[in-house]
Amino acid sequence: MLHNKTPAREVVQAENVAKDEFLAMLGHELRNPLAAISGATELLQRKGADNAVYQRCVGIIRRQNQHLRHIVNDLLDVSRLLAGKITLEKIPLDLAGCVNRCVEALFLTERAANHSVKVDASPV
Repeated sequence: MLHNKTPAREVVQAENVAKDEFLAMLGHELRNPLAAISGATELLQRKGADNAVYQRCVGIIRRQNQHLRHIVNDLLDVSRLLAGKITLEKIPLDLAGCVNRCVEALFLTERAANHSVKVDASPV
């Protein structure tokens, strides 16, 4: 009995599924900072925004812009890595800072509405 799927075909299909999952995740990762930037821009455009609101919005835009820049740089690095042009280097990561930034980004979206999160973390 012949099988419709050859091992090579299964590999290609698995790679397509992985690619699709990656693109879905990438779209999600790009949408979050863009939503925060959009929200901050809307606040800046409202009449009567005081200096504190202005400074907060500028900070949000600056942080999310930096986040988008990191995502794009990571994508370019993956491309270079796959092409064999670079090698990976292990560097320390402040997990507490990373978690705090993730929680902050979450609360800039509507997803965190009606939720409360307290992070009690020290740099490690």
